[in-house]
Amino acid sequence: MAAFAAASTLAVLLPVGPLAAPAVADATKSPEWVPFAGTRSVTATWSAGGYHSYPALDFAMPVGTGIYASGSGTVGLAVVDNRTCNPAQHGGGTGETGAGVAWCKANGYADSGTRIRIDHPDGRHSIYLHLSGIKVSTGARVAAGQLIGYSGNTGISTGPHLHYQETDASGSAVDPGSLVACHGSATVRYDNPQGLDGAAVRNDGYGCHPRPSTVPIWSPGGGVPSLGTAVGMHKDGRLQAFAVGADRRVHTRYQRSPGGAWVNWFTWGSPGGLTVRNPVTVAQHKDGRLQVFAVAVDGQVRTRTQKRPNGGWGGWATWSGYAHFPALTPVTLAAHADGRLQLFGVGADGRVHTRVQRAPNGGWSRWSTWAGNRSFAPTTPLAVVRNKNGRLQVFGVGRDGRMHTRLQRRANGSWAAWAVLTGYRHFPATTPVSAALTKDGRVQVYAVGAGGRVHMKSQRRAGGSWGSWTAWAGYGNFPLRTQVSIGMHRDGRLQAMAVGGGGRVITKVQRAPNGGWGNWSAWGGYDGFAARTPIVVRMRPDGRLQAFVVGGGGRMYTRYQRAPNRSWVDWLAWGVYSDFPTGAGA
Repeated sequence: MAAFAAASTLAVLLPVGPLAAPAVADATKSPEWVPFAGTRSVTATWSAGGYHSYPALDFAMPVGTGIYASGSGTVGLAVVDNRTCNPAQHGGGTGETGAGVAWCKANGYADSGTRIRIDHPDGRHSIYLHLSGIKVSTGARVAAGQLIGYSGNTGISTGPHLHYQETDASGSAVDPGSLVACHGSATVRYDNPQGLDGAAVRNDGYGCHPRPSTVPIWSPGGGVPSLGTAVGMHKDGRLQAFAVGADRRVHTRYQRSPGGAWVNWFTWGSPGGLTVRNPVTVAQHKDGRLQVFAVAVDGQVRTRTQKRPNGGWGGWATWSGYAHFPALTPVTLAAHADGRLQLFGVGADGRVHTRVQRAPNGGWSRWSTWAGNRSFAPTTPLAVVRNKNGRLQVFGVGRDGRMHTRLQRRANGSWAAWAVLTGYRHFPATTPVSAALTKDGRVQVYAVGAGGRVHMKSQRRAGGSWGSWTAWAGYGNFPLRTQVSIGMHRDGRLQAMAVGGGGRVITKVQRAPNGGWGNWSAWGGYDGFAARTPIVVRMRPDGRLQAFVVGGGGRMYTRYQRAPNRSWVDWLAWGVYSDFPTGAGA
């Protein structure tokens, strides 16, 4: 149902200005993030159906849905007014002058209900009305994508929804320009607001909004399996780290709040059959629940799933039906375009064995074996990436030293035959591969070649053909089978990092989104990382990257950016538990 909010009442929210047609938006200045997660319907737009006499949009959503800042700025106003008046119950009528609205106003109800206004650096304001609760206070600084409140049905409203609008410094309404969903499935322009009525707007969740649309959900490095430590993100934005200690049990630690402090390490009861340096992988269901996977010594997968998003965990379960994964086999998880997860792993027979969800958040199919390629050595790590067009693609180094790949014919559909990325054939067997997307959606793959240098291959255009292999100059001392981890800055620049031969992390950053790369540099402050120790890179809800690595003393070390797209703080050693094995593999 549409909401009603008269311009006269909004005078308490923003400076009074002319209610003219929206100005043409400057997309480089407009707040640009969708202020909610999930798929929501547009139920009213300015001048649509006579409900609004000024430019604004209504999105239908249940009471209590998280609302996020559409851009950074300062909270100019945060008001709690939890009274509700439904005009349909008091005479109804069409538009803001209907009898029901008049009754509500005459009886002292405010149009806006609980509300927030954010003042953005370029002079614009974003306004969020009819909320059920707020998480910020007047004067607070907020980042783009920060949780600021919850949707509701307060004020003069005919149903639960979010009312969203933007104004300039004078209070005049402006076109919001482009609200960009974090997974690229709905880039919404408001140039034709009438045409948006009933449209579905999708955003797959804050915390992921700076990442390209096709990075698999919480596969480290943009699609590679965890070779040791795994870090996942809860639906509410809190990170949680997992690793197997020397006691062969999973140890875990999570943030108390998004971007906040961490609880101390605690130990999960053993699922049985884990080994030292056992790779642990974590994936996120479409509904936000995390699920952890590891291969045990009996060749079967052990798994544990959250009972509900952000909540407690169920017990360990054993996936039967295939029992021939060698010990220390890493498994990789990726999400189809429709949200179904799929697991991939190389068995003792050198083939890929896989299992896929029957429906998003649902049960899993039986194990199946991919035919057509038996060139992988057991325990080969596989990288999986989701292309810009939604198709998953698998990569792995074969015994022949070449990169093998398999691509879905269409999103959520069947798979084409195996192919080879030609041009370089000197990758040692079981070399880890990283796969990531540039900001413009081109897939890039990275792996350390026989000479200790990183080799990269990139699509010429999103979803298109591939260019030649490029060997990155400037550093050639990566131990064989070192994993190259890739993170994406909030501005879209990629950053590669790996543990070098001297025990320090060596890193390289794109000069500009989609562009060339700068020189290699070594991170100081700690040089005790063992050869081939994998790095996990995650983005925090505030847009800062954070890296996690096990150090030579068996403790977890972490480092994060001081601000999005900026420099990094020094290494921090996490205490309390200091018995994680170092390095990767047997």
